[in-house]
Amino acid sequence: MPLINPTAHYCIIWSAKSACSMVLMWHLKHMGMLRTAMYYNSGPHNFRADVLEKAEKQIAFQKHGNPHKQKWYWFVRDPVARAISSYRHNLRYGYNDARISALLNTPVNADEGYSFNRFLDYLEAVDVNSKCDWHVRSQIHPVIDYCECGMINVDREDIFAAFHRIEADLQLPVTDFDRVPAFKTVAAAHHSKKTPQGAADESTVLNRNHATGLWPLPHSSLSTETVSRLLRIYQRDVDEIYPAGRTPG
Repeated sequence: MPLINPTAHYCIIWSAKSACSMVLMWHLKHMGMLRTAMYYNSGPHNFRADVLEKAEKQIAFQKHGNPHKQKWYWFVRDPVARAISSYRHNLRYGYNDARISALLNTPVNADEGYSFNRFLDYLEAVDVNSKCDWHVRSQIHPVIDYCECGMINVDREDIFAAFHRIEADLQLPVTDFDRVPAFKTVAAAHHSKKTPQGAADESTVLNRNHATGLWPLPHSSLSTETVSRLLRIYQRDVDEIYPAGRTPG
């Protein structure tokens, strides 16, 4: 569901593992709900799911609002970087172990670990363009077919600068992020600490300990073949996010 601010006349398309928590917090700040949301739960998505998406104004806009009268912004991420982040997320929480095991017909366990190649086997089996786990689902949203959307690639643009640019565009109050510590707290919790040099590649078996400690699998450690395989899986994302002549990664 897009993030909707009927008063400021903007809507945001977002995807899991594409700086979604930061985007949500910025939106809640301009809705005057950030402090309430962080008091409700330190994870802002709990407030989004339990409160924000059930609010009468949000539901009414979904049913009767005119999307063409809103400014649309689409936050995306490079498919390769996002897939690595999704892999780490799956290892860290292990919530998808049973689903991956069933699809691949082989036991998978985050504590014992599995390789990035095995994770790509899962992505191929699950069909990322379907209504699968939102942490791996394609970033494409139907609204991009009928509304002009300003795209922000968080792997290519500083997200705080992007927020300030949108605030100027919409004539919203400028956020002083240094005075809102929740942003830094959430960013620190979500961003992985990486080893100085990649100590793993796509065939290395990584586990929950790697996902919660120093992360050893940077983009640069992936082979050309693996990157090509991944981009084929997310071909729709690549086609929409990157203009002709530019390449992901």
